[in-house]
Amino acid sequence: MNTLDFSIIFQFAILLFDRNIQCLYEDQAGTFDWRQQYVGRAQFVEYIQGGQSGTRIIVGTEQNVVAAINGKNGQIGWRQVLEKGPSGHINDLKVSGNYVVTVSAGGEHIRCFNAISGSLHWESSIPGALPSHPATIQIHGSDLVAVLSYDRIVAYNIEAGNELWSLALTDSTKVKYSYLAFSEEVLYAVGISDRSHVSLDSVRLDGTEKTSRSVAAVWIASDNKCSILKGSHLICVDKNSGILQILSLANGVNFAPLVLQDVKVDYNKVSFPNLQLLGDPHSPAVIAVEVGDQEYVLVAVENGMARVVKHLPKVAALQVMGMGEQWLLLTARRSDNTDVLNVFGSDLLTGSPVHELSHSLKYPIHHGNPQRLYGTLSKLRDGSSGLSLLTCGEDHSLVLLTHSGKALWTREEALASILSVEMVDLPVSQIMAKMEDEFGTNDNILQMFLKRFSTQLSQLWTFALQLKHRLRIPRQHHAGGSISETERMSEEDSDDDEGLDETYLTRDEFNLHKIIVVVTGPGKVFGLDSNTGVSIWKTFYPSLGTFHRIDRDVLLLFVQRTTAHFPHQPVCTVLGKDKVSGLPIMFSFHPITGLPSESAPSEGRRLNYKIVNAVMLTQMDEHFLHPIVVMDSEKKFHVYPQSDVDLVKQFSASLFVFTTDIETGIITGYGVELDKKQQLIGNPLWTVDTNRNLQAITKVVTKRALEHVHSQGIVLEDRSVQYKYLNPNLIAVLTEGEEAQQKASAFFSVYLIDGVTGNLVFHCTHKKSKGPIQLMHSENWIVYNYWNQKQRRMELAVLELYEGTRQSNATAFTSFHPPPPPIVMRQAYIFPGHISALATTITEKGITSKQLLFALETGGVLGLPKLLIDPRRPEVLSQEAREEGLVPYLPELPRPADHIINYHQSVFNIHGIHTAPAGLESTSLVLCYGLDLFYTRVMPSKMFDVLKEDFDYFFISSVLIGMIVVSVITQRLAVRKALNRAWK
Repeated sequence: MNTLDFSIIFQFAILLFDRNIQCLYEDQAGTFDWRQQYVGRAQFVEYIQGGQSGTRIIVGTEQNVVAAINGKNGQIGWRQVLEKGPSGHINDLKVSGNYVVTVSAGGEHIRCFNAISGSLHWESSIPGALPSHPATIQIHGSDLVAVLSYDRIVAYNIEAGNELWSLALTDSTKVKYSYLAFSEEVLYAVGISDRSHVSLDSVRLDGTEKTSRSVAAVWIASDNKCSILKGSHLICVDKNSGILQILSLANGVNFAPLVLQDVKVDYNKVSFPNLQLLGDPHSPAVIAVEVGDQEYVLVAVENGMARVVKHLPKVAALQVMGMGEQWLLLTARRSDNTDVLNVFGSDLLTGSPVHELSHSLKYPIHHGNPQRLYGTLSKLRDGSSGLSLLTCGEDHSLVLLTHSGKALWTREEALASILSVEMVDLPVSQIMAKMEDEFGTNDNILQMFLKRFSTQLSQLWTFALQLKHRLRIPRQHHAGGSISETERMSEEDSDDDEGLDETYLTRDEFNLHKIIVVVTGPGKVFGLDSNTGVSIWKTFYPSLGTFHRIDRDVLLLFVQRTTAHFPHQPVCTVLGKDKVSGLPIMFSFHPITGLPSESAPSEGRRLNYKIVNAVMLTQMDEHFLHPIVVMDSEKKFHVYPQSDVDLVKQFSASLFVFTTDIETGIITGYGVELDKKQQLIGNPLWTVDTNRNLQAITKVVTKRALEHVHSQGIVLEDRSVQYKYLNPNLIAVLTEGEEAQQKASAFFSVYLIDGVTGNLVFHCTHKKSKGPIQLMHSENWIVYNYWNQKQRRMELAVLELYEGTRQSNATAFTSFHPPPPPIVMRQAYIFPGHISALATTITEKGITSKQLLFALETGGVLGLPKLLIDPRRPEVLSQEAREEGLVPYLPELPRPADHIINYHQSVFNIHGIHTAPAGLESTSLVLCYGLDLFYTRVMPSKMFDVLKEDFDYFFISSVLIGMIVVSVITQRLAVRKALNRAWK
């Protein structure tokens, strides 16, 4: 039997015996889910003009991504996602012909990509490279690429990728080499010795004739900003005196000073003089010195002498570009808090204006100020020059502006750095609100009838509008990312019919349509449509900075009032840190429209104290608003809004908070009391010391307040009930450390602490295991993953806590009278893959079975039922265990392909999964966020509360009508028979 015959028989056997096949039809992809792909904040930008593929924009980003963006529509042509963390951090990027060369982690990874297809052309590594020491690249001609690493220069052939020569640097242990430049046939490496001197090592292009020298510079520091102009001069700025120091690389013996105070810059108020090299190797040697907020000084270097060309106040960004033999300076500044960006073109050396390059462009204010400009010129049909301007915004956006004044496309790259997510219910329609108003009124029957009749007519008219909209505009799928074309279409549709927008942004029948409010790292807040992923609104807060919590940046997002309390408007509040002062700042807004809340200032509420904790109470005031309680560094409590202070005082006896000090490893619990002045203060009640000398706190996880627990216990095989240990105040603390005797042997510990009393409920330690660890806390169980160093595999552990067969308190749990120590059941499984994020589904009432969601490093999102991760799974399945619904224990968890909820739509670098309930008990809404976004609906127990799509309505209706007809006929016959019997 040949191989083909065996394959056919094998496939036939699978179809014959496997009757439970799950699949997804091609036309179902994108029906209830969407994906958006991003690249992140651009650090390096290079243009590739013309060619068969058109204009390509090569970018290297802070999210360790190298990508090519189509210059016509802003879509991603190709994308390479490098290693996570410092090992994939891009130090430098250069383009030469059809090749893109990058260096990462100080020279650990040197890669050359094909600029057209994005395929890896070759890869190399420099031995002894340090990720903490950034590397740099310089390309000479079309065949030589030189890489400066920690202690050496390595030259490669850009076509073949082979190493041509390597040169060890002089005294690299004391000198920090950071700059590399070509000057004619000589390659220079420049290093800085802190408060001592500058070292210059030079070598010819063939790797011979090495020379080195040092130049005294007691004023220079390792963090000084320097640049190399046209490979001939090193220019640095002395932060203390405000003087530019210039040195010739070829024969310079001393630095030549240039005092910038001649242009009337007050350096007593400037703390960040920065250098920005303008133009390219063919342009005049001009450098921009940033001497203040949106203030620059242009310095030109000619024949070894430097002179100030121009002083530019109130300039957001600038660029030097060529037009024929003329070199031009482009500057951009925003008109006062408007959507207009004024771009001015002038001759670089003479300063004379170039009117055809001066435009007023539409640049929405939610992008902030442009931070960098990349302009290109093209010939128009009338012979004039047309300007295309790529801007990198303060909000991480990439916007391509044209001379017509409009944006050709926009990429909202802030969505690649989401920090907080909430899904907010849409409000009911005005018609439904009117119907609800009918109840509880004292109107007579006629008035109620007229109200109901007008309401029904309005419903009919709304249905007709919705039907017209569905027939006119088909559903859009967003598999390629959020680009301006999609957003532009949505904006045009909203402008056409405002009434339709009001109808669209209303709650649907099963509450599946929501607004996804996301807060991003640069301080931009989006309201995303859960059906399509299109941003309904976006707001940028330039002063909003992040808190740093343990190992990540944090912005707190609170939903203080939902849309369920009509006519009160919903309110969301984001809490962060002011980027300038470092003090907390709070913004409140309407989650459906994005407009500032009426009860809060639009510029934000600035707090004049340091925050150590902030919580939102579950209680509501008379306006259905949840107050936010903030604890400052002096253990005082503040309430927002301030009108709810009396409400907080009323519940102060039952209010407890805790703080975590990472530096000392101490967790402290506080109770809320009133001092003599009737002010809320924190009273320390308990402390837990995790022994910072041996281990560090890496995670503190609490239960979600949104979660509902439907079942208080589980039924055992003997028909008894094992009650769950449902402590709502339970805190899961994760600590990691290394063995004192064996440095290579890591361990971590899990502590379960009562947040009210500080009682240690449970503690366990895993030796010879390390992270990265993802921990999830839900109901009475905790799941976490770790790397087993001994077995060299990823494992998944589960803890389940039970009270026993007797429940201590069936009404409410109290930490002051807790049940006996819980029964802890635990088990570990082998997990086939690396996990980047972990979450569980949440439903409306908590009736549906739980499903665990794992974001895999390979780009998939795996959903496994909680049943498979049960610590009570027996090795030998008895009849009683089978009746209970347990499955036999297997050490390795399955990874079936049909449980990948994003099927073939890979999503990378996912660092969070947010789940929310829908109106249907069977359905949970899921948003995975990281470098990419993916949204979908999952049904862990199948859709048991809605009829299926293939339900045979015609057959059921026919049977029902037939039974009714038969019943009527049978009744008539029975009456006739009874009448005939009576006559007899």
